[in-house]
Amino acid sequence: MVKDISILFLVIICFISCSTNISATNLSYTIPFQLIDDMVVIDISINGTSPLHFIFDTGTTTSLIDSISAQKTGLISDDTQGLLLNNDFLEMPIAKIKTLKTGNIVIENRPVIITQSFENYNRILGIPIHGIIGSDLFGKYITELNFDKSQIHLGRGIDTTGYEPINVRIYNDLFYIDATIFTSDTDSITNQFLFDSADMTAASLAQPFWTKHNLLSKSKSFYSGINRSSSSLTSPSYFANFKGFKLRNYSFKNTYLNLTSSKRGFFANDSIAGTIGIDILKRFNIIINMNNQKIYLKPNQKYNEPYRINTTGLRTRLNKDLTQCFIEAVLQQSPAEAAGLLQGDLLLSINDIKANKENISKIRQLTRSIPGTKLVFVIQRNNEIKEMTMICNTFSDK
Repeated sequence: MVKDISILFLVIICFISCSTNISATNLSYTIPFQLIDDMVVIDISINGTSPLHFIFDTGTTTSLIDSISAQKTGLISDDTQGLLLNNDFLEMPIAKIKTLKTGNIVIENRPVIITQSFENYNRILGIPIHGIIGSDLFGKYITELNFDKSQIHLGRGIDTTGYEPINVRIYNDLFYIDATIFTSDTDSITNQFLFDSADMTAASLAQPFWTKHNLLSKSKSFYSGINRSSSSLTSPSYFANFKGFKLRNYSFKNTYLNLTSSKRGFFANDSIAGTIGIDILKRFNIIINMNNQKIYLKPNQKYNEPYRINTTGLRTRLNKDLTQCFIEAVLQQSPAEAAGLLQGDLLLSINDIKANKENISKIRQLTRSIPGTKLVFVIQRNNEIKEMTMICNTFSDK
């Protein structure tokens, strides 16, 4: 999302042409990953250093690393690359990684763009995020994203038995698929969506698309929010509940979609509907074959998990040095507002789970508990410790 979501690098549309030398002799590689608050995080060693945390992002064409990590790993920029970033054409520094190792794959002479820090990811996930890996890693291989095993497989002959094939359209090394939004039993809209594993929602809709189709008024209910990118950029959003969302032959009922309001970059594009995010993608084991312009889907163990619906009206966030957790916002008409919680409260615990960086993923999951769940908050306000109780429920500005 956020894209609570991570939207900043969706609009990178330039692919770095480079030669890749694989030191392993076989053609089958396995990369383990962690699913941290629904973000796919892999460990990568650069030039022999200790592993760094990178987000695996199917909505980004090239790899990026933050400037501090680049300096620590000895990466020195000797050139720049022009990128269209949030509707601004920027010249960004490029360095070359001598050796990149992740899982059992070793890649040599890999170009990488040096960019700003990934502060918002750090404060949301509770771990330092050092970079993003995109299609320049997996685009040359058939790639399986297996959520059951928490592994990424790269190879030439990955078995697609039991998977449903879907044709995709590839533009600028990113791939798009048709999906349908149902606003009622009889009314629906079909359009193309970007496949984006770094979007932390079920789907995010571009403002030209949802305003053209008047989707906010056609939603069953909605609440206001903030859509966050991987940097400091933010934009207002609505999270709107619709009758259903369909991806090929797979239907999802009563889904909340993120209606973005960005007037710049990817989500200001009037030629696409938006992105399909991790809250839907994690429900499938996915095989990507960019050469054949196909993806393959097979429902996995997460298929029937609850959706990421805010049932408290709270947004929590770690501070910059990841030592404390604050209530960043309290949404109107929400259980949090009714319970008396306020923006700026220092959150100490929820249901006796301490609100720290080690537990931030659990804390964020608790704010999305199923309706009817009782939560006991301990907060500090003006040097006074307070205990407040709420019952989770859906709520609406409508």
